[in-house]
Amino acid sequence: MAPKADSPKHGDDAPTPSPQNAPASANSPAPPRFRRRAVVVGALILASVGVAAVLAPRLAARQEPNETPLRDWGRLTRVQLFLEQPPGNIAPTDCLTRDPEWALPDVRTPSQAWGLFRSAGLDDDDAQALLDRTRCEAGSCRTIPPAAVVEGLGSDARGHLYEQLARSPENPFHAFPFTRPAGEARWSGLASIVGTPLLTRLEWRRGNQVQISDFEVLCRAADTDGERILISETLSRMSAMMAWLTLHEDDPLDPLMRYWSRGARTRDLRPILEAMARVPGGGRLDIMHLLPPFARRRLNTFPQPGDPPRNCFWSALHFFDVTAPPDAVIGEVELRPIIERDYEPVGWDSRGFGDVILFLDRRGGAIHAANHIAGDLVFTKNGYHERRPWALLPLSEVRDIYPETTDLRAFHLRALPSR
Repeated sequence: MAPKADSPKHGDDAPTPSPQNAPASANSPAPPRFRRRAVVVGALILASVGVAAVLAPRLAARQEPNETPLRDWGRLTRVQLFLEQPPGNIAPTDCLTRDPEWALPDVRTPSQAWGLFRSAGLDDDDAQALLDRTRCEAGSCRTIPPAAVVEGLGSDARGHLYEQLARSPENPFHAFPFTRPAGEARWSGLASIVGTPLLTRLEWRRGNQVQISDFEVLCRAADTDGERILISETLSRMSAMMAWLTLHEDDPLDPLMRYWSRGARTRDLRPILEAMARVPGGGRLDIMHLLPPFARRRLNTFPQPGDPPRNCFWSALHFFDVTAPPDAVIGEVELRPIIERDYEPVGWDSRGFGDVILFLDRRGGAIHAANHIAGDLVFTKNGYHERRPWALLPLSEVRDIYPETTDLRAFHLRALPSR
């Protein structure tokens, strides 16, 4: 295996010169008064022992909770929610109106730039307009695209071109585009600012995902601070899942103990499960309470501005950490020896709680990593950027984010950190 960096096409392990305050598309967590959890929108949160609490229910959840049959991990109930940056994290000035600049990956000469534009399906006029704004020096080329070309690109040409631009970490809005969550109606509200025809043209697809990369075009169309904040808030919203474990009085607890004890102290876990099972009609426990400290503190949060880059490899390999992990970013050089030293491969059907799932491309390179939770749910951070939260998502949805994935492999941590 020849690990690569974590991101579509190029990698999320390298820092990028992207704007620090770009909207939402850590070592030891800061004290509670500094660390702010993402706003959870549209979900009924069922806390432990069946106690219900509602957090910021601005939108209805997309689907009703659906309880799965009893498995080794128990019965899981889950519901979709949307995460957005905490209140006060978004200001009108975060909506960028400057001219975008594109780094052209693997392009060193004007003729190669022309080839890139034409191969993406641009016509001669648009390709020439981009070439006129392209500067090549020191073995690399950059383009400041004319607004008319950006706004006029057809969806097919935009998709082909932006797939190429996504290969460079210097193009953060292409490498980590804003994704329209399935069932998210608020996205269409952008049409009131930019108009439906332009919004439709700006959208492009990666696999099953509807994306927008032209953040500056949207922001330039805004006339008021309120519209600028609306754009940033809308694009910041990220799909996630909330899940909880449901127990009934006659449910066997030993299989649950074996499954979940890797994330919680055994002496603490059994009393909780026994108490849940005694609740009339069945008790419910938020999965968050079964996660190890590292994951529990970060779930449904965004990195804090100024934090070192936190990519998927760093997050997946520190999943079971009890103490603050080191700051060092784990990239393509560091991943392979860690996997070989500390992990052992397991069969796909034998994967257990917290096992690392590597997403591999056709060459066997690692492009993403996540942690198996239960069923098809994984703990994941999709990209190093601060506008990407830690979240629970269905494996299929994460795979859609990385459509170049051709294989999935599971790895089991040989020895848990001491507690």
